[in-house]
Amino acid sequence: MAVDLSSRIAQIMAGQRRARPLPTLFIALAVTAAVAIPLTERVVRADAVSPAADPTSIVVDLLDADPAPLDGATVSGPVLISLNDDDARAVSFAFFAAGETDPILASQDLEGPGFTPMRTGSGTPQSMDTTVLANGPYELFVTVATDEGEQRTAVTFEVANP
Repeated sequence: MAVDLSSRIAQIMAGQRRARPLPTLFIALAVTAAVAIPLTERVVRADAVSPAADPTSIVVDLLDADPAPLDGATVSGPVLISLNDDDARAVSFAFFAAGETDPILASQDLEGPGFTPMRTGSGTPQSMDTTVLANGPYELFVTVATDEGEQRTAVTFEVANP
């Protein structure tokens, strides 16, 4: 005898039929075990293997001044952003307007020791033209891959072009 589960589920959802407590509890426990436990484990492991990278290692070169930490800086015109970390093997960059969820730029640099979010076709570090950006706050999220694992950090800065 074949059982049409879709019609039974539809009847339960419509209130025409009562769900049996024991199978319903079993299904709820199975779904929780299949979804919530792996997600919780992933979050716990992410915290354990992702110590913070040093935000002062992310610098900005304003081309008319010495490189300085990007965190809290105000920039304008062309700027060269880089991360200098002797232990880094690769660096991922994600650049956002503050509060936005879609990155303006996401890139990965495998050519240290001065890792940059942008390179020319020949591999030379390339500056970012901030005049094409709206004035305001921005965030740069950085993931640094080392021999010991990954380190993450974020810095904020302001674009203020005349």
